[in-house]
Amino acid sequence: MEDEAGLACRLCSGPGPLRQSHIVPKFAFDWLRTERGGLRDLATPNLLVQDGVKPRLLCGACEGLFGSWERQVSERIFRPLHKGTASSFSYGPWLLKFAVSLSFRVLALHGQELIRLKDGPPVSSARRASVARLGTASGLWAPFLKGDRDTLGPYEHFCFALPLTHDQSPGSKRVGAYFDGELNIQPPIQAPDGGIYVVTKMCRLCIVGTAVRGRRDEWVNARIAARGGVVASPYAIPRWLASYFGSIMRVSEASVLSMSTRQKDLLLEKARASGWVDPGSIH
Repeated sequence: MEDEAGLACRLCSGPGPLRQSHIVPKFAFDWLRTERGGLRDLATPNLLVQDGVKPRLLCGACEGLFGSWERQVSERIFRPLHKGTASSFSYGPWLLKFAVSLSFRVLALHGQELIRLKDGPPVSSARRASVARLGTASGLWAPFLKGDRDTLGPYEHFCFALPLTHDQSPGSKRVGAYFDGELNIQPPIQAPDGGIYVVTKMCRLCIVGTAVRGRRDEWVNARIAARGGVVASPYAIPRWLASYFGSIMRVSEASVLSMSTRQKDLLLEKARASGWVDPGSIH
């Protein structure tokens, strides 16, 4: 059954009205707004952004289900991590549910792109196969999130924290600013190992979902256990993922350089107030 906009809930397929659903949870945006002085979109760096992308994806009941996992992550992992009050975190089954819900939302956000690839002009057979496999993953994530399926099979999810940087060189401070103060979601990534992954970066906290399994031996201390466990360093992540973060950071730096002088000065003032980034590193 569909709501007045012609859309059913992406999780339960039930009737609307659909809520405006955050892709990246609201707690991450709240943190940046209150602790880092505001949000900026890479495409429009001179404008402050008040909130993230919020498409109509979920009904009220499913939105509440996701919210229960988000509260656990916010209170037990995200805020202690970014306040520096803890470096290792115990978790229960709620962390895997939260991680899968993130990957599910990212695929839903990019669903229109996937539909165009399926029904639009000719594309490579390999690309069409990738789109089909993403649809298979999302189709199996939904019953897991609803509690109708107990296991994820090959669709492992990973959680790790990007490190604090103590080096005072300008380059290290720029890396630290990116690690600590930016949110990133992108369409699914085709990795060199043959896997397809959904990457969500919430400041220093990162979640990576497997839509198509690649190599598993490059991950250390990052796999989320279904029954619970501990998030703690030292981590190891694949080289392609480190390269991905580097490419996004370079885009971010280019965006900052394109800001007006007035906006740079405002950003520097907020940076000084928070002790977040060296004033000279933005110019």
